[in-house]
Amino acid sequence: MPAVIPTTVTPSILPSGTLTTTATLTPTAVERLPEPAGPPPAQLVSTVSIWHSWNETEVEALWTIIGSFQESYPNVGFDLVYVPPDELRDKFASEAYRGGGPSVLLAPAEWGPGFANSKLLVDFTPYVNPDFLAMLNPAALGTGRYRGELISLPHALRGVLIFRNQSIIAQPAVTFDQLVALSQTVSRVGAVGVAIDRGIFFTGAHLEGLGGRLMDENGNPAFNNASGIAWIDLLKSLDQLGITTFNSNRDRQLFEKEQAGLIVETSGNLRALAGAVGPENLAIDPWPTYGQGHLSGYVLADSVYLNANLSGNDLTAALAFTGYFLAPEVQRILAEVGHIPSGLNVPVRDRLIQQAMAAFVNGTTFPINPEAQVYWSVLESTLLDVFNRGVDPVTALQQAFDVITARLVEMRK
Repeated sequence: MPAVIPTTVTPSILPSGTLTTTATLTPTAVERLPEPAGPPPAQLVSTVSIWHSWNETEVEALWTIIGSFQESYPNVGFDLVYVPPDELRDKFASEAYRGGGPSVLLAPAEWGPGFANSKLLVDFTPYVNPDFLAMLNPAALGTGRYRGELISLPHALRGVLIFRNQSIIAQPAVTFDQLVALSQTVSRVGAVGVAIDRGIFFTGAHLEGLGGRLMDENGNPAFNNASGIAWIDLLKSLDQLGITTFNSNRDRQLFEKEQAGLIVETSGNLRALAGAVGPENLAIDPWPTYGQGHLSGYVLADSVYLNANLSGNDLTAALAFTGYFLAPEVQRILAEVGHIPSGLNVPVRDRLIQQAMAAFVNGTTFPINPEAQVYWSVLESTLLDVFNRGVDPVTALQQAFDVITARLVEMRK
């Protein structure tokens, strides 16, 4: 059971004109979650339905949160509906399109653009204030921004992180040059300091870490410049670290066999890696600096969506619960069941979750724009041209720019 940490509750999300206040908690011997900000209007009677694909442990934590919320909103009921992960997206789209569906959907941020294009979502923009948004990881918050709207809010983080076996590489590297030196120091016959995948999902975010961009606000290529060249140079220099792979599991296999001291991997494999090398040996490091920038990893999110069919008290209740759900004290409860909180100041006990939260601060928003799909295969071919065929980076980036531009023109017809 999480420790009781009294705090001042941050403002909830509420429709304009609704009274909001803050409440200070007093510690008790009994586990309590914070009271939602602002007493609800007496007429707030509603049932909030939530569709999810959570497991039993996660749902138990969710019911704990709901129970505490209802202490201040006793006339708001809840209906939780489990939908299998491979059915959730289509079921929501179908039901919401026909005027039904849940009040709240808990689902990946990547699904948002499809829902938004079909006008199925509430735009959070009128209901949130800068102070509330400032509590959230900026890169994760970016996964909810689409065509001038805020179509979702992140409640948990996913993405690309640096994992280090402390029994092989004892200390984190602050700079890229330090990482090279550490890797070379520990590399020996049968083992390597660093094994790293140069596939675009694991390396694309470095472009923004160096000050560049994959695409501009209109979805057009923005990588064909000096920042793009610096990015390619960085990826070429990864050879200095040890073993490089390209969209394979070899790096992870070496790490799990304790034949590599550091890899870049997805957060979804955190527990598997901890089990392989021992949780006491596993660490998640901040991204090291490189030149005037730093390395980076893509940040994705598990998000909260509100159904566009909501109105009146139903919308008010769903908004109030969403604000409560994202409060730091509440996110702490979800961290206890393995979620990596999207909040910047969530008091969590798990060391690896703490480290992941810190590393994600310097992460890069994963582009949820559907047009980004045009980029991946082209840029992967570009990287292979540079790594394996010796194509000049300037030429390779120009060719990628031309191909992507042509495909976008065709797609937009």
